[in-house]
Amino acid sequence: MNKAFTKESDGDDEEELALPARDVHNRIRGLSPFPGAFFEVGTAAKRERIKVLRSTLVDAPQPAAPGVVLDDRLAVACGEGAVRLRRWASRPPCKT
Repeated sequence: MNKAFTKESDGDDEEELALPARDVHNRIRGLSPFPGAFFEVGTAAKRERIKVLRSTLVDAPQPAAPGVVLDDRLAVACGEGAVRLRRWASRPPCKT
């Protein structure tokens, strides 16, 4: 299961995605291109950070916890609804 997103600092990704999809989408728009909204994918052993540059609002195809990637077109569940990641750039993970 992949989790996602919205800011450079770590630890609050799930709380950010618990917001309604419209708020998440507006946050992506407001943070693009700088400082950026981020999406983290991978396993606990290997994580990759994706800088999200554009998204669109979509209906969640199935109920899921906020932050879960819902399909292969990168729809991500939010507190209400979902956002589809439309444009992004790969970025190495932050060092801790």
